Amino acid sequence: MEDRALLIENKALLIEDRALLIENRALLMGKRALLMENRALLIEDRALLMDDRALLIEDRALLIEDRALLIENRALLMGKRALLMGKRALLMENRALLIKDRALLMDDRALLIEDRALLIENRALLIENRGLLIDDTAREG
Repeated sequence: MEDRALLIENKALLIEDRALLIENRALLMGKRALLMENRALLIEDRALLMDDRALLIEDRALLIEDRALLIENRALLMGKRALLMGKRALLMENRALLIKDRALLMDDRALLIEDRALLIENRALLIENRGLLIDDTAREG
């Protein structure tokens, strides 16, 4: 009977071992499922990181484009400033030429006044000469 009791006890232990094995297998399967879920999450995280990197690269490209536009705008502004400076120089040159022209006009006016004075003086001399001629013809005649 003792053997039978030992056999029953052994069977009970075997059943208990099998139950523990099944429980261990279930735990292992749960751990494997968690590992697979973690792997899936890691893959998802990597994909999100790659998306973030792509966005960063896109942002950098946009920044480079903005900088290029700023440089182009600065160049355009410098060109406009150069044109304005050229226009100012031309205006100053034109003003100088106007001043010279006015001075020449004033010189011309002065010469005209001088010429008129000479004409008046010549007329006075002609009148005086006519008066002398008249006096001479009156004495002779």
